[in-house]
Amino acid sequence: MSTAELNSSQRKSKYISMYETVTALEDQNASNQECLDVTHKVVKEAKQLVQEGGVDHRSKHPGEGLLDARVLHASSNLAKMCLETVDVNMHLYDKNQLAQHIKNKPDFWDFTYPLEVPAVSYLYGAGTLQVSLPSSTRSSQSRSRVVVQHAQMRVPKNVDKVQQIENGPELVSRVDHFIKKQYKLNGRRPLSYYSVVLDPDSFSKTVENIYYVSFLVHDGLVAVELDETYGLPFISPREAPRDNDGALHDNQMIMSIDMKMWKELIEVFQISKPLMVIKRL
Repeated sequence: MSTAELNSSQRKSKYISMYETVTALEDQNASNQECLDVTHKVVKEAKQLVQEGGVDHRSKHPGEGLLDARVLHASSNLAKMCLETVDVNMHLYDKNQLAQHIKNKPDFWDFTYPLEVPAVSYLYGAGTLQVSLPSSTRSSQSRSRVVVQHAQMRVPKNVDKVQQIENGPELVSRVDHFIKKQYKLNGRRPLSYYSVVLDPDSFSKTVENIYYVSFLVHDGLVAVELDETYGLPFISPREAPRDNDGALHDNQMIMSIDMKMWKELIEVFQISKPLMVIKRL
């Protein structure tokens, strides 16, 4: 065996030894300082091995380049692991170093009894830091705050009220139109209540649909009937009934639903998309 081949074999052995050293530190959970020292030493030795071999030698022995890359990769992973464990708020505190310090110098630490701050019996509460103001100043400031808060709250309430007045009847009318249209498409047969109001994509829209349908039931524009077999509700459009004196009938429909019931109904009725899609204003 030639001298070049012996040198190559020795260089590969050094690379393997360096790689095993780095990987062993990862498994041993060593301290950050020890990991950094070993990483610095390994990178320095790998650099020297690269400088010793020329271009011709590296081209003849590509295995050394592979081992060099594996050593550098393992070293970079070890350095990254050390950096991730460093906490800037700990001021270079290392729990492993502290444990080693306690082990080497047991007389330096004294845990014979815990040190406690003596209780202060005459202090029962924190003193106030507010500066007392004259009563006239406090009353004027409180009145000013009330006036400002009242002025800030007044406009949003009016806007919400106007929007509710304008949007409410319009949406109820759209729901009524949809039910009448769907009733005709269904051969003038009653519609499944849950198929109409359930929205599988939105629980809030389902609640809104129930809310608007209840208005139509209250006004007598929609009739609710229970299926004789399963007792499920079905709805159909109706003309608003009147008594002999011209007064409207007062109908009520009380329907409650929660998130759990909403999910169960969607699964039972196998609803994949909403039947009633009303564009909100």
